[in-house]
Amino acid sequence: MKSQEARDFAQKHSTKQMAIGGTVMIIASLTGGILKPHTGGFTVSIIIAALGTAFIIRSTEKAIKEKFNKE
Repeated sequence: MKSQEARDFAQKHSTKQMAIGGTVMIIASLTGGILKPHTGGFTVSIIIAALGTAFIIRSTEKAIKEKFNKE
């Protein structure tokens, strides 16, 4: 990060994205719990958790670039 302002922005933005991603991951975990392990419920939950994490990182990086690369 080039400035404290960018760090503060990233913290606030990623917190919002984590709330969204966390909700998706909770739903995925519940879905995986409903499905029997032998039907791939665990694997599906892990894949969704990884996608949720990637969503948080990608959206935060994109927002930082949009806001701070205008200068």
